[in-house]
Amino acid sequence: PRFCLGRAKPNSLGERGLFTVCVTQLNTRTTAETLRDMIDRVGLKPLHVHIPLREGFHTKTEVSDLNEGFAFVTFKKERAAAALMKMKLVVDGEAVDFER
Repeated sequence: PRFCLGRAKPNSLGERGLFTVCVTQLNTRTTAETLRDMIDRVGLKPLHVHIPLREGFHTKTEVSDLNEGFAFVTFKKERAAAALMKMKLVVDGEAVDFER
């Protein structure tokens, strides 16, 4: 598991000065909407939540919507990103992790 917090490069939104937290240990069925709702409930307002989906993973009938088990959450303020890191969150039955 890795953690990334900072503004080293423009992020995927193309802006400088945004802070991204890497959330690990996600349930592979967690959606970006579920994670955003959980973070909203604790009073933090992320600008963007991105959960990479597994590529090329297929079931017999359809392409799977399973994620890779991690997410990127972007905030406008470093204070919000740091506050998220200090929290103990359980999302879809899994205790998520934040590491430096």
